[in-house]
Amino acid sequence: MAAAEAERASKEKAEREAREAEEERKRREELRRREAIAAAAREEARQRDREEKEAERKRLAEQREAQRLAVNAARDALLVQLQDNEMACRVNVRLTGRRED
Repeated sequence: MAAAEAERASKEKAEREAREAEEERKRREELRRREAIAAAAREEARQRDREEKEAERKRLAEQREAQRLAVNAARDALLVQLQDNEMACRVNVRLTGRRED
């Protein structure tokens, strides 16, 4: 009878250890799954950050180009105005015979 009791206790212990081992395997599997999800989320965030930085870089480059074009247009307009003023001055000198400074 003691042998049967010992065998039953041994069998229960083996079953308990098997359950615990299975629970540990499932726990580790769940932990790996969660770590994989977290790693994917971090990579997604890094990719989104890279894309946002690239979009901002492009926006700033376009803004600088627009400003450059506006400055060049203003400069060209001032040069035309200067040339017109010089031409008017020459015409005035020819018409009046004197120069106005």
